Amino acid sequence: MIGRKDARAWGVGSPTALAAKAGLATALALAVTRLAGVPDSVSSTLVAVICVSPTVLAGLQRAGTQALASLLGGALATAIAFVGLPVGLGLPVAVALTALLVVPLGLAQGLGVAAFTAIYVFLLPKGDPEDTLLVRMAAVGIGAGSAMLVNSVVSALSYRRIFARRMRVAAERLAEAVEALADGAAADSILPTFGPIGELNAELVVAERELLLRRAQFQRDEIANMRRGARNLGRIAHFARDLALALEEAQEPMLDADRVVLRHVAARLRGRGGGGHPEPAGEIGARLLASCGRYCEAMRSETLPSASTVART
Repeated sequence: MIGRKDARAWGVGSPTALAAKAGLATALALAVTRLAGVPDSVSSTLVAVICVSPTVLAGLQRAGTQALASLLGGALATAIAFVGLPVGLGLPVAVALTALLVVPLGLAQGLGVAAFTAIYVFLLPKGDPEDTLLVRMAAVGIGAGSAMLVNSVVSALSYRRIFARRMRVAAERLAEAVEALADGAAADSILPTFGPIGELNAELVVAERELLLRRAQFQRDEIANMRRGARNLGRIAHFARDLALALEEAQEPMLDADRVVLRHVAARLRGRGGGGHPEPAGEIGARLLASCGRYCEAMRSETLPSASTVART
């Protein structure tokens, strides 16, 4: 179960929103599977949950990856099943070949679904191997389509609110890590913030591209502004780590001026004044302050949830 801190660490955003979308996608996939008479509710509901995403375009890309990977794994398993190899040998060979091919083809994200399709063909037959593959692919299509519909209805109309909240979550987590550096934490203690910030950046890029295709210029400008903010969050994380790492490698204590800079940055990430304009002790500190300034400038026009709101969700 995803806890509040885990949700922050993995960039999930709101666990409630994730749960709602996953539940809706599952219900829709289950209903369509039964109405269509496809005897594979397990596959359709599983793929529906996998394809739930913050943006429509990201969901479409994820759905395409799952479908292609599933087709690859199923085709390999079907071909091996026709050769007549026993399950004890044919199934491991099919899964191994699937794993060998999905990464070079750029389908690594769909490895689990591809391997499951190969397993499905051998262990959950729906007639001949080719019939089993058709059933599986129909279920995958229903699951992906259900997730796409939920992504469109729930997320597409509220990108600004969704990403504003996620930006605040990322900024709050980074502020905690920067403050810890000021209190003497190891330089590498900030590393867990890199992944969520990078993921947020990637999703903002996809959202901006989608809004460009939809010709939603006003929304696109808002998302582009947030992307500039997220990019500078990444810079802040890197410069804060560089500052602490340089001192660790030199085996020197942190200067009071550096501590002031780190605490100033943490305060500004939380939307507070930060207490004047500190003087950095070196070039890294100056770059850290500059990146923080660019983040605040990008976020000035955004109404982000307060730190207390983030802590409650």
